[in-house]
Parts: sequence; structure tokens; C-alpha cells
Amino acid sequence: MPRRSPQNGRIKKITAVRYRDELWRMGTALTTAVIACSGIYFLAKPEILPFFTLLGIGAIYFGMAYVALLWIRLCTVLLDKFIPWDAHRHSRAALQLFAGTLWTLVLVYGLAKVVFSMPALKVPFTEERLDEYHQGGILLTIFVSLISNLYYVCSYLLAICYRILAKAHKMLDHLRSLRSTLAKRKLEIRKLKDQLDEQAIELARKDAEMEKKIVLEAERRLKEFLTDSIEQKQPAAEIPVPEIPVPTYSFDVGGKQKEVPYPEIIKFTVLIRVVFIHWIETDNSVQNRAVKAESLKALGIKSNHYFRKVTRNTMISQDMIKNCENPGNGQYELLLKHVHETLRLSEDTSRNLKPWIEAVVKINMKPKETKGGTLVI
Repeated sequence: MPRRSPQNGRIKKITAVRYRDELWRMGTALTTAVIACSGIYFLAKPEILPFFTLLGIGAIYFGMAYVALLWIRLCTVLLDKFIPWDAHRHSRAALQLFAGTLWTLVLVYGLAKVVFSMPALKVPFTEERLDEYHQGGILLTIFVSLISNLYYVCSYLLAICYRILAKAHKMLDHLRSLRSTLAKRKLEIRKLKDQLDEQAIELARKDAEMEKKIVLEAERRLKEFLTDSIEQKQPAAEIPVPEIPVPTYSFDVGGKQKEVPYPEIIKFTVLIRVVFIHWIETDNSVQNRAVKAESLKALGIKSNHYFRKVTRNTMISQDMIKNCENPGNGQYELLLKHVHETLRLSEDTSRNLKPWIEAVVKINMKPKETKGGTLVI
């Protein structure tokens, strides 16, 4: 007998099959008994064989066939438990054939030898007919044993197939559930992102409205002050001009809040998902520091588009563009003040920012000179 593998316990739980074969055994035993009695009827002498004796012999054949089928079932169950098909295919096939066929033949022969040795059940056969009957009985036993073994093997395979299909359906249902959950999470994230964008736009709009109100209020007060001064005939030199607040960007420096006016900010850059601000100090030195900002897009909205995104990781100030050149390929080159840095814009960005450069920053577009002449925008 082959050695049991350490995985036999797991295989036993996975491949154990409950055979519901009661009707099969009853029907097969009855069919075998009818065939055996028919052979006795045709091979023996019917005139000297009583009918009730034939019925008794048929009942005995039914019992022996049922015991033989029960033996085959018991061998199959024990082999499923200790030598499963998926762990020992060749050994299992040999043992199934040996235990389910040869041992069954020995069992049936022994039962028949014991039972039919009784005088009351002795069948009146001639010598030739007795040999024919024994040969037919052996062939019938082998045939029924093979059919029964084939039935149990097919039942085992069908049960395993049904179990695998059920597990596959369960996994498919789980995958569908995961896909549905993932789609819901994506939808929730998209809605949350839209809400954050709407809130950022709303905050930028409120800031712009507040700045506009401050400017209008300053203009109104200036106009009232000028009107009162004219009415009181005060000299124009003595008229104090109210200061219009300049928007600033505040960030934390050593635990203190530092505010930098927009005109002194050169640019914002992004390095490894960290936003840096570059500005000019009072001594004309260029400083930079990391700030807590969501993204360049949010900074542009918050500044009411005072700063524009010119490259993937750079946003520049309106007042810090020194020059703009077009080398002829549609990609503008911006030269910044103070840092003497040149930024090359993409074709789409150059096309979109051309009105902003010409109208807001008031920079004349100058092409670069080449050996063959001058390129024109």
C-alpha cells in the first residue's frame, strides 16, 4: 500500500464524497438475481425443479449480490479516505480493481459454496451444465463488479466536478461583489474630488469678491475725501491718498507666519509633490521655502489667476517676466527676472498664454536671430 502523504488530511476534506447508491444497489442486485435464476431455469431440468425452490434460490442470489455490492461500496469509501484519486492515481486504480473485482469474486464464490452446499438448495445439474453454470456465474460476477466500480468512479468524478463548479461560481460572485464595491468607491472619490474643486473655486470667488469690495470701498472713500477737500478748498498736496491693500501669500517660517506680497513672488515650483515658493527679500536676495499648498492649480485659483502655470511643475508671477522669445517652433521661451532663468513652454501652453503675455504682462514678442535671418512669429 502506498505511503500516505502529509496532505492526506486536507485531501480527505476536499475530495470526500457521499455516495447515494441505495437504489442502484437494490436494482443491480435484483437484476443479477433474475439473470442467475434464468440461467438455472434454462440449464437445469425444469420438470424436477419446484417453483418455490427457484424463488428461494433467486432470493439467495439477490442477497449475495447485495452483499457483494455493499462490499464494493465499503472498499470504495475506505480507498477514498486513505488513498484518494488526486494523491495516488495509479495505486488507487490498481487497488480499486483488485478490491472491487477480485475480492468480490472470491466473496461471491465463498458465499455460493457455503449456501448451495445445503441439500435443500442443491440444483439438479448435469456435469456439463454445471460447468457452464459455473463459468456463467464467474462472468456475471466479474461483469457486475466492473459495472459497479465504474459507477462509483463516475459518481466520484461527477461529485468533484460539481464541487469545483460551485467553488468557481462562488469565486465569480465574490469577484463581481469586489468589482461593484470598487466602482462605488471610485464614484465616491470622484464626487469628493468634485466637491473639493467646487469648494476651492467658491473660496477663490469669495476672495476675488472681497478684494473687489476692498478696492471699490477705497475708491469710494478717496472720492468722498477729494470731494470734501475740494469743498473745503484744501490744497491738493495735503490730500492723503489711502493705500490700496496689496494681496499677499502667507506661510509658516519657524513657527511664525510670513506674508509675501504678490509682486515680490517670482514663482511656485513642485518637487516630489512638495510646493516651493521663490520670492525676493528686501535685500534683493532670492529665497525659497516649502509651503503647505494643495497644488499649483489651487494656488492659481486662490490668486484669481495672478499666477499662471507655464510648465508642468512651475507657476510664475505676472511681474517677474523679463523677456519672451519665439525661436520659430511655436514654443515660447520666458526669461525671468532676478533668477535669470529661462522657461521653455510647450506649443499648447504658448498658444494659450499668448494673449496673457501680450496683454497682461505687456511683453513684446521677439524672435531669436539665426544665421539665415530672423524668424517671425
